[in-house]
Amino acid sequence: MEEGAYGWITINYLLESFIKTVNKTDSAFNLQLYGYKYELYTHSYLCFGKDQALRKLQVYLHKTAGSSPVISHPCYHVGYNLSLTLNDLYNSPCVVKPNNFNTTATVLFSGTGDSFLCLSLMENIVNLTDCAFSPDCGFSGQPPVNGEFFTSQTVK
Repeated sequence: MEEGAYGWITINYLLESFIKTVNKTDSAFNLQLYGYKYELYTHSYLCFGKDQALRKLQVYLHKTAGSSPVISHPCYHVGYNLSLTLNDLYNSPCVVKPNNFNTTATVLFSGTGDSFLCLSLMENIVNLTDCAFSPDCGFSGQPPVNGEFFTSQTVK
């Protein structure tokens, strides 16, 4: 809650817009700043950020590659290689870890630069089929967004 609130404060401070109000929601964060009271809506969508979507894709590619230590990655440029230990690959609350795996074993993701396959796989990883791509569609019951909307992302 605080991370989202501080991101909102930063953006609005830079835009000099502290006289505007925010719609009330059940997930409001109340604060007072410069003599004005604000109610903020803030929510973290764990596992729906760019880094975790890419991690989910890496895990999917690893699980479907069989025992190959070199895995073709369609979203990486041709010639780009990334070596990861299985411990690093599965070190996320957003992926399912195998029951028994050698944490020190390494895999090499080798870029193929296949943008169409990359898009196709990412559409499966980040499943938006329940969302009709309308402006008020959001994850997990997020209220419709109206007015100016900014996001803050912290990579951990």
